[in-house]
Amino acid sequence: MRILRIAFLARAAWYRIRYPRLVVGAETMLIGRLQIRGRTRVILKDQVRVRRTVRITGGGTVVVGPRTLLNGCWIVATENVTIGGDCLISDCGITDSDFHNLPPALRHAQPTDRTRSPVTISDNVWVGLSALVLKGSTVGKDSVVGAGSVVRGQVPPGVVVAGDPPQILKRFKADT
Repeated sequence: MRILRIAFLARAAWYRIRYPRLVVGAETMLIGRLQIRGRTRVILKDQVRVRRTVRITGGGTVVVGPRTLLNGCWIVATENVTIGGDCLISDCGITDSDFHNLPPALRHAQPTDRTRSPVTISDNVWVGLSALVLKGSTVGKDSVVGAGSVVRGQVPPGVVVAGDPPQILKRFKADT
């Protein structure tokens, strides 16, 4: 176990050298590959686990709370993406930007402030396989975003949602 811990510490040190805008908390395990593009700042708090290849880009800031698992996801943060603690982030996409203006006459112009809005994923959230969490979205504490769902807006706390648009399939009771 001691050799494994030393290996994780060495890997984290290598990533901090490779990506100077990366902050790695205590006991974080970088099992899979981490790819950070551009000037994106990434803060992985204590005991975060990175499995499979996790791609992060956009030039903004990504903060990942303690004990969260990032498992093969891609995150685009042109401004800010915040993921709470104890989350399970599957092979999904999270983005705080549309990348292009919506009006036809402006579509090829430089993106404006209206093309981006921060994303917040609260504590103990599970985002399923191939789900998309789009700009300006907030996923409430203890919720589950089902596989293949497209989240645009608010997901209340303590629910399971699925689909496009997401529908509430289940509400968790306070004691479950």
